[in-house]
Amino acid sequence: MIPPIASRFVAGETPPVAFDHARRANEDGVKVILNLLGEHYDERAPADADAAA
Repeated sequence: MIPPIASRFVAGETPPVAFDHARRANEDGVKVILNLLGEHYDERAPADADAAA
C-alpha cells in the first residue's frame, strides 16, 4: 500500500495502475516518467522476469 503522501509521486504498485495514473496526468498536461524500482528484490529471477515484462 502506498502512503498518502507518496501517492503524488508514486504512480502505482502494478503496471496497469501506473499506466492509468500516467494517462490521467498526461490529460491534465503533466508529463510523466515511469520507472520500475527494484528495492524489493531479494533474488535475481523475479527481477529478470519483471525486466522481461
